[in-house]
Amino acid sequence: MLQLQIYFDGKQLDLFKDESIVLTQSIQDIKDIQKVFVPFTQTFNVPASKNNNKIFKHFYNFNIVGFDARKKTSSELFLNYKLFKKGKIKLEGVQLRNNEPHTYKLTFFGNTVNLKDLVGEDKIAALGQLKNYTFDYNDTNIAAYMANGLDVGEISDAIIIPLITHTDRLIFDNNSAVVNTDTIKNINPTAGTSTDYGVHFKQLKPAIRLHALIKAIEIEYDITFSTDFFNTTNTAYHNLYMWLHNKEGSLFQDQDAQFQASGFTVTNKDNTFNVATFFTGFKDASFETKLDDIRANTFFGKININDIERALNVTVVPNNAASYSLIIKRDGEEFQRFDGLTGTTDLGQSKSLKEDEYLRIGDGVYTFFIETDLISSYDLTISHFVASTRFGGRVKNVYFTASAAKTQDNPASAERLIPDIKVLDLITGIFKLFNLTAFEDDNGILQVQTLDDFYASSTKVHDITQYIDKTENTIDAVLPYKQIDFKFEGTKSFLANNHKEIQNTEWGALNYNASEKFDGDVYNITVPFEHFKFENLYLTNNEVLTTTDSNVQYGYSVDDSQSPYLGQPLLFYAVNSTATIRALNLTKSSGVSIANPYIPLNCEATGSTFLSGKQSINFNAEFDEFSRQVNPKTLFDTYYKSYVEEMFDVKKRITTAKAFLPMSLIYDLNLADKFVLNNNQYRINKISTNFETEKSTIELTNIFEKAVFRTLKVIQNNCLTIDSTLISIDSVDLTIDASCDAQFTIPSIKTGIPTASLNNPTSVFVNTSLVVTKPTIAGFTIPASTTTEVYFGHQITGLGKVGETEKLDEYGYLYSTSLTNLTSSDNVDTLKAFSDITVVPFIPSPASLILPIKNNYKKTGLTHPASIYYRFYARTNTQIQNDKADAISNVITASTVSSVCSQYHKDVGFLVGNEPTTFTYTTQDGIEKTLDVLQYSQGVFGECICKATLASTKDFSFYDPFNIETLCP
Repeated sequence: MLQLQIYFDGKQLDLFKDESIVLTQSIQDIKDIQKVFVPFTQTFNVPASKNNNKIFKHFYNFNIVGFDARKKTSSELFLNYKLFKKGKIKLEGVQLRNNEPHTYKLTFFGNTVNLKDLVGEDKIAALGQLKNYTFDYNDTNIAAYMANGLDVGEISDAIIIPLITHTDRLIFDNNSAVVNTDTIKNINPTAGTSTDYGVHFKQLKPAIRLHALIKAIEIEYDITFSTDFFNTTNTAYHNLYMWLHNKEGSLFQDQDAQFQASGFTVTNKDNTFNVATFFTGFKDASFETKLDDIRANTFFGKININDIERALNVTVVPNNAASYSLIIKRDGEEFQRFDGLTGTTDLGQSKSLKEDEYLRIGDGVYTFFIETDLISSYDLTISHFVASTRFGGRVKNVYFTASAAKTQDNPASAERLIPDIKVLDLITGIFKLFNLTAFEDDNGILQVQTLDDFYASSTKVHDITQYIDKTENTIDAVLPYKQIDFKFEGTKSFLANNHKEIQNTEWGALNYNASEKFDGDVYNITVPFEHFKFENLYLTNNEVLTTTDSNVQYGYSVDDSQSPYLGQPLLFYAVNSTATIRALNLTKSSGVSIANPYIPLNCEATGSTFLSGKQSINFNAEFDEFSRQVNPKTLFDTYYKSYVEEMFDVKKRITTAKAFLPMSLIYDLNLADKFVLNNNQYRINKISTNFETEKSTIELTNIFEKAVFRTLKVIQNNCLTIDSTLISIDSVDLTIDASCDAQFTIPSIKTGIPTASLNNPTSVFVNTSLVVTKPTIAGFTIPASTTTEVYFGHQITGLGKVGETEKLDEYGYLYSTSLTNLTSSDNVDTLKAFSDITVVPFIPSPASLILPIKNNYKKTGLTHPASIYYRFYARTNTQIQNDKADAISNVITASTVSSVCSQYHKDVGFLVGNEPTTFTYTTQDGIEKTLDVLQYSQGVFGECICKATLASTKDFSFYDPFNIETLCP
């Protein structure tokens, strides 16, 4: 039997017996190729049972501190109690009948959706690691990084300064008469060495390696990308840079000088305050506060989310009396600004949330900046308060310190200069560039591969012909569109726009369509990046063009009117030129020659000539600016061609079929696997499995090879020859007895044409049940009885199984003062039904299933003499889908005793297991006491106690390592 189990935040949900739950899986839909798909279900229903109401915290009653349905919760799907898929479930709502809760509506999402949930609307400016990519923007560093990049940690050449100007146009003229003008700069060092020649340092801005941003995202959100694509040897990716250009014009012109506070250190907190719980994102230069994390605290978990407020108090102590500003950012965007500050400042100093001036905050990542024009330093003390308006006043607080400083006149930091783009847009843009696909594996690693590599990653082929229901299948055309347009969002820079006006096509874009004309829509794949057309400079002589190449290429960041241009975030390749150029320092007071400067390119060419086989970041085969040749290795050719050309092939089809697939195939299926149906091979486009009908709907796309024409082999060595022009055969069977080239036998002409029989399969799971085995149990020593109480005790030494999965749903005691019914049957349900038998059940949690499972139960309020008869039972399964399998003990008698204790002991040591427990014991004075002890504790009873009366609700053992236990007098 195929059975589905759903665990929501570690707790198993009750399901309707006849509810249809459909799981759809697809890695990339051929009808919508720019979307990366993950497993998901349709919305399905679960009953509003007692168990589910508890799990969803009675969501239907908004007066109860309840469940936050705005967010998805970690969940797992099991097939026959074996893990099938991990993901998240979103509570969509609850349906009432007769004003009573009846049904919860849920949707399951595969794990890769977590990426969107995780990064939300955050911008890359909020990445904490960017503060490490900082340098002083001075003459020495600029000259150095124009030719040799700045290494940061393990990332080589993480920061470079490429030859891209924000306003000026460059020329390479060898005539000394051609000097700099207001807008044109001659960078040929042979023309002259005075300040009349060269590009001004202020025209240039740094760039950051794209790989540094990917690593920063991993650290910020605690995720791990696989290294299939994101690696240092994949030069098509690793050699890409992003220009640190987030405003028009020069680097510091009309730009605030902000310096981030870092070195966050907790200095004081409430004793009950758990920083790890409240600030899951507490880092060196930022902290993240989440209402969900706060409500994980025992106290706040009991309070309605609308009754919880958070606020900040910030104290700034500068080292001088200069004016400064404090800026607080949330998720990389300005949240609060305090200008015109001098001296020590205390912002939000009220300690009551009732005060209007208190700085209230919500969920988000918070960073703190000092803005100043002078070299100075600042110490910050930040207080974070969490309070309940229901109980009034401040309840929890934590204090942490940080510092900020301006150490040089012009520090250049990636966090200040990074373009304005969301983290999710950056990632999806990279995915679109290289036709990447992603899924999360069982180890939590986000596997990122090109689509071609993904499909090549599996060699498994499954023949599903026997499982197909031939009464239900369709064959459709693949394409709902006639053309796919690949393009960049930003192509408005001067040279790229000029290309469009002259060529009537966007620079780097590709409009792909089949050679035949047919109906359909145009499908657009647009990447959110700027795409410059760079200028490769010919050597000029007195501004007259020559045919000599300067080996210098540069970027020109102006619009069609040659005014400074911002545009979208710019990606480009960078290499060292073989040339030497002339530059001017920041004050234009002196010049410097820069040998082998970094130049920007749209392909991976190096040196002065085009190298074949290097990747371009054009979608179309454009005339490459640097090599002055057409580069055929385009983004389309490398990453899209094989998939898209096959889509447009006249033989391409989508076949939709119904099938009853065996569980072994469903459970282990990789979407890169291939299916065989009637001797034809297919790729999986989409598969939807209904766990109630046990039927799968499969969308398949046929795989075919292009025709290859071969030349007939010449027959030699006295093989079959025919010397006559007339051939007649009188035999009904034609045979060839030649000894060479006998590669096949011609079949008899009497053989009929084979025909396929109708295949109408049914579920392979019908009328089958999972094998259920019972647990194993055994007795163990229990505390001694007293005049008023007795103890039951037993242990579970082995778990039962449902199928191949270990399981234990319930255990407990059946007891009575009479033996009659207790011995009448070994069936637990039969014994439970007797009115004179009391049931004491225990429902174990998954975390408590550590063998052996020992249990004691105390029956109190007895009058000596009294005897209680009991039996211990353990049940593998309580779900109705499968049989029950119970282990039950023989009848055990527990009787009161007249004398409880003959001797007492002092300093009795104990060792507690993996669950908190409560001890009960009797002192020498005859007083019964209790003691609550945490899990994994050890200790001693300092007073004289009767060891025979010592009992515990959970597992413990006596522990006396130093032989300190003594007999009381």
